[in-house]
Amino acid sequence: MKGLIAGAALALAAVFGFQSAQDDAAHSQDSRIAQGVERMDSVLQKGLSEETHDKLAKQADSSAEWLKGFSAKVQAATD
Repeated sequence: MKGLIAGAALALAAVFGFQSAQDDAAHSQDSRIAQGVERMDSVLQKGLSEETHDKLAKQADSSAEWLKGFSAKVQAATD
């Protein structure tokens, strides 16, 4: 009986540890993506007209929102 309780406790600890590691990795990935977008934004602002830049920025925002929603749906389906 003690082994069963210990096994269950170990399984719970592993699940919570795995979820925490996934959350940390997702946050790290978001940070790298955000930094890349900021760098690209800076380059584009210097080389494009303001109108073209604004159009691309709106499209990028739209794509990012769609991707976040898609990612959330995939995450929910795998949980």
